[in-house]
Parts: sequence; C-alpha cells; structure tokens
Amino acid sequence: MKSLTCHITLLFFVAAAAGCSGSLSPLYSDFRIEDRDAGADSTTTPIQVDIGEALQEAGWVLDDAASDNAVSTTERKVIHWGLYKVIVSLDVVPINNKFVRVYVHPYRHYFYGSRSKMGYMNRRVRTAVFPELTAAFKSRGIVSLGPIDIAPDYEAPEEEQEEDDDAEKAADKAFHQ
Repeated sequence: MKSLTCHITLLFFVAAAAGCSGSLSPLYSDFRIEDRDAGADSTTTPIQVDIGEALQEAGWVLDDAASDNAVSTTERKVIHWGLYKVIVSLDVVPINNKFVRVYVHPYRHYFYGSRSKMGYMNRRVRTAVFPELTAAFKSRGIVSLGPIDIAPDYEAPEEEQEEDDDAEKAADKAFHQ
C-alpha cells in the first residue's frame, strides 16, 4: 500500500510538471531565410547587414558581437514587474545562409540591485521581444519557424488550410448526426 501511495504521488508531481512545461520556451527562436540564394556571392548584401537593419528597425541597439558571423544587441528593459524588471539582449546568428537563430539572454534585475539569469523564456518575454522583430525580419525575407504567438500574422499554406477545413467539416458532420 505504501508503495502504491508513493507511485501515485510521484505520478501526480510528474503530471503537474508536464502541465507547466507548455508555457516555457527555450532561449532561442529559429527563422528561415526565404529570399536569398543559398550560394550568395560577395556582390549581394551580407545576411548580417540585413539582420542588423532588422534589429534596428525593431528598436534594438547593435553592440559588438563575440564572433564575426553573429550580430549582437545591447541590453534593453522589456518588462517591469514591480520587484524586478526583465532585461534582454539578443545574439542573432545565420546558419548556412538558410536559417537564422535568435538567442535571447533574459535577466531579472531586482530592485535591490541583484541580477539572475532566466533559464527559460515565458510568454510575456516572448511577446515583448519577438512581434516587432518578426515583422522586421519578414520584410527582409526571413520568416519565423516558431510558435504562433511570436508570429501573429502567420497564415497556414493553402494545402494545410484545406486539410483543416476538410477535417472540420467531417467533425461537424459526425457531431450533428
């Protein structure tokens, strides 16, 4: 009986932890480069220039990057929650001239001066950082591969919409019979 109680308790905590995990995101987001030739030569604008311009358009201030292929920003306050504010900086790295990864570095800066790195990105941080950046990237042919809440203007391709419409019609027909 004691073993069963332990198993049920453990199962409860695992289920509770799994229920919370949907609201947390990793500290990066991926984008796909659409309007750029994979074998771009030196006569085209380097992707780092497009990334830098998109970051500036989205309100970020550029900073020196740790490597030649990355584009970095200075820290910026994105959220203020009374006891602490969330400060974020970004590192944006192109990958094989086909993808772009945006690394987010969020810190909680407490009112008494202490800082602590956040190990995840919650919805409020995502929505404070990504909508403007996603729009600026999209205007340069760089589209989000992330969740819908960071790309609010996402439209499914027509074949996906048709499949969704067909499935919805079938479900409605089965429900009303």
